Amino acid sequence: MERCRIGDDRLGRHGRDEDIVRGDGAAHVDLTRTVGWFTTVFPVALEIGTAAPDLEASGELAVVLKSVKEQLRRVPNAGFGYGALRYLGSSDQLRSVAAPEVVLNYLGRTAVAEGDWFPVSMDGAADPSMPLSHALSVDVVAEEAAGGPRLRATLTWASNIFLRSDIDRFARLWLDSLKAVSGLAAFGGATPSDYPLVALTQADVDGLPKAEEILPLTPLQEGSTSIRLLPIRG
Repeated sequence: MERCRIGDDRLGRHGRDEDIVRGDGAAHVDLTRTVGWFTTVFPVALEIGTAAPDLEASGELAVVLKSVKEQLRRVPNAGFGYGALRYLGSSDQLRSVAAPEVVLNYLGRTAVAEGDWFPVSMDGAADPSMPLSHALSVDVVAEEAAGGPRLRATLTWASNIFLRSDIDRFARLWLDSLKAVSGLAAFGGATPSDYPLVALTQADVDGLPKAEEILPLTPLQEGSTSIRLLPIRG
């Protein structure tokens, strides 16, 4: 079977992970008096099985999404220690790894902001003379909006490598993929890493009964539900 390997790309996070570095059972990195992102960047290569998942085949896409979730969950401490291992450690292998040309930077959920306090890639103050660190950067943030969280992405690319038409096509394909993923709720999202106390395969997880099958309604709950479902007459 032909397999597709995505990578090597970089993933970037905000780096404010005080819960990762702990001492004596309690977090000893206090970030409450700090502002901004520290940025955790690490390389990742993902196996997605078939050469190209069909966006119209929801079941196939759900399998790929769960597989990617499990692979990312296996990255130790969400990539927190990669920088220290590469630049402060003694591994020549890590030091010789070429920098990937594509980076995906998820900045988390935030309130809509403007001006210099917003990240540079999200329309903050930018220096046009600053050299690009990657051929293509995809910066994503979930903004709080009146109708609920809204995903916003900014693409920055090297114009001497990519044509605008290339980026437009990439953006359309990426948006189509996100729309397809957003319609997978019926397939569930649970994977083996959600059950760390037992050793389960994905097939085991898919066969688990639903919550309502494990804990049926009590007579009192059934009565309350029936009353709520009765039509309201004026």
